[in-house]
Amino acid sequence: MRARWTLLIAALVCTQLQATSYADLPDPTRPSTLRPAPHGAVTAKSSAPRRVDLILQSTLISPERRIAIINGRTVSVGAKIDGAEIIVIRPNEVMIKQDGTTRSLRLLTDGVAQRPSSAMENSHE
Repeated sequence: MRARWTLLIAALVCTQLQATSYADLPDPTRPSTLRPAPHGAVTAKSSAPRRVDLILQSTLISPERRIAIINGRTVSVGAKIDGAEIIVIRPNEVMIKQDGTTRSLRLLTDGVAQRPSSAMENSHE
């Protein structure tokens, strides 16, 4: 009976030691920007706010509304996303104003079949 208890305790100690060694390994599926800094590493913090890349993913144009999906968030004209104001939403483009400058976000359309231009694309601007 004593041998069983000794074996059980030894097995528990080994599994605990193994779990502790795995805790220090980085998760290979986690994006590199979210990985914590290694122990003892010094990280520099910038005083300037980091500008987020805005990516236009989709637009929906109908007679009743115009909406866009930018960085996974649904927005309409006049909305703000990460410091940028939505000015115009077109079928393949969204115009934004950020930090006093106006710029265009475009959908990637390579390899996508496009409908011919219609009068609706030019309305509501």
